[in-house]
Amino acid sequence: MLKKIKRYLDETANDFNYTFIPRLLLRPMMKQCSDKKKIVGAEIGVKEGHNANVMLRCLDIEILYLIDPYVDYMEVGKLVNYSNCYKVMLKNIKHFKDRIVVIKKCSDEALNDIPDDLDFVYIDGNHNHPFVDNDIKNYYDKLKVGGLIGGHDFNYICPDVIEAVVDFSVKKNLKIFNYSSDWWFVK
Repeated sequence: MLKKIKRYLDETANDFNYTFIPRLLLRPMMKQCSDKKKIVGAEIGVKEGHNANVMLRCLDIEILYLIDPYVDYMEVGKLVNYSNCYKVMLKNIKHFKDRIVVIKKCSDEALNDIPDDLDFVYIDGNHNHPFVDNDIKNYYDKLKVGGLIGGHDFNYICPDVIEAVVDFSVKKNLKIFNYSSDWWFVK
């Protein structure tokens, strides 16, 4: 796993203005999916595609559904500007166009576009409580047994994320795994 991440960092050193460090959730995703030949997953909240790029380089993904409406919105009291993100995302993942499906919709509108029995879902969309709560509820049902659902920003800066994750874990009696700002459950 560390060799794949190092190879990714070496290969992409000239691709970006900065080195994008893989999200820590990538480690359990790699472990959970290591014996699978055809990994199918989804990312909610793609923005510029940096995390998608890392996942596509480090995991043996057959198809990655990238869900993002690419519209400006209010989040945690500030405007999130998406005016140029879509073009940047397409550039950042251009090498993987045969392994991605881009869905320019809100996650709840994209549910019918996503198959069941996903290996993983990564949530990093709107961080307001109702959106995080809906993403977890809606996409948990899309996972296969043993699949992994998780996300980013499980920290004091985004208390709505913490609240939604904890509420769901209590309702479903699931153990929350957490490392740094990443969180996940196994179905």
